[in-house]
Amino acid sequence: LGFLAVSNRIPEPGSGVHVLQVAGHHGEALTAGAPVDARIDARIEPSTCRNVVASFGDVDGAERLTVLTTPISGWFRCAGERGTGIAVALEMAERLADEGPLLFLGATGHELGAFGAATLHATWGDRADTLLHVGANVGCDWAADETLSGPDHSHMAARLAADPARVEGVARAFASAGVRVDTPERNRAQWFGEAADWLDAPQVLSFLGQNPWFHAPGDLAGVSCSASRTEAVAGAFTEAALALIRR
Repeated sequence: LGFLAVSNRIPEPGSGVHVLQVAGHHGEALTAGAPVDARIDARIEPSTCRNVVASFGDVDGAERLTVLTTPISGWFRCAGERGTGIAVALEMAERLADEGPLLFLGATGHELGAFGAATLHATWGDRADTLLHVGANVGCDWAADETLSGPDHSHMAARLAADPARVEGVARAFASAGVRVDTPERNRAQWFGEAADWLDAPQVLSFLGQNPWFHAPGDLAGVSCSASRTEAVAGAFTEAALALIRR
């Protein structure tokens, strides 16, 4: 769409010079071989990014602890990428709080190797019975324009690792939002985002999607996402979670 998009990466010593990404609207000039000047203003600023942790019920003594997690940081304003996930996770936390011990984890550092999520898993990973991961772009329902013929949810799927007896209830819940449910093996290559760190939990349910403005400045409310779609996903994800934890 002509935007400059940014890729997450894990910087390592000796990884070399990063590729200079150029916005799409310069594509014609580059293809024609015209010279392009790049002015770069970069700096390193040490800072602290904090995870957000909230507990409902006796999480320390829980035999079956439900962990609900979503990333809370991202590129640019990231309304669809992060904003909808935060909204869905907060709605789910409120509705699931009375179902038993629940730990809410808002993980930061998503753009740099998901460091925040890794820290939380190191602390709580062996305690989780059911892991609910609200990933990127969950409330995206972009409007039709000259690029897209209409709202497109084809790149959205919920992924479930649990007893086969739980699949039907989870699939039925997500069907109300037009989301399919996949059941891949517990292989990190088959899972995305922070959910891949929690595959040691007995039950893992993860949902994420795509939008054309992912990792770009155009990922704005009313463009890539909508309140109605976010509400629909929150309801579907909550019902899917209940199908897992009520057993």
